[in-house]
Formats: sequence, C-alpha cells, structure tokens
Amino acid sequence: MGVDYYKILQVDKNAKDDDLKKAYRKLAMKWHPDKNPNNKKEAEAKFKQISEAYEVCLHKGVVKFLTFCGTRSEIMKPNEIFLLVYAFNLV
Repeated sequence: MGVDYYKILQVDKNAKDDDLKKAYRKLAMKWHPDKNPNNKKEAEAKFKQISEAYEVCLHKGVVKFLTFCGTRSEIMKPNEIFLLVYAFNLV
C-alpha cells in the first residue's frame, strides 16, 4: 500500500489547506535539522518526509492517484495511466 501522507502530517484526510499548513509548520520546526543537532540524520529524513507529505497533500488529486496506484500490484498499462491522470484531473 502507498504512503499515508496525511498520517505523516498528523491531520485528517479531509483537512483544509490551512490545517495542512499549520501541521506542516509545526512538524517542520520540530524536525528541522538545525533544531536537532544531536540527531541530525533522523531529523533530515523526517524533515524530507514531512516536506514531501505537505507538497503532495496540497495537491489532493495526486494523493488520490498515488493512493490508488499504491494499492495495485501489477504494472499499469499506458492507457490506464492516461485515463487515471484525466480522471483525477492531474493535468
């Protein structure tokens, strides 16, 4: 199954953009590598994960697409990808 970006940000799947922004800022401050000099490697990894989650969650169609694709075990055919992209309004 795919990554649950909302869980990383500790918000509900129906969270509004303002809630996403608040959650991102809180977690980014907590896990910023400069704020964690004794645990820099873990902080860098968490910070990157939080940043990726925020970017993806801002584009809700991408989350739907990645969630759907993450549940599929077989490789998708090009025509399936095309239909999904247009179905989720990713263009």
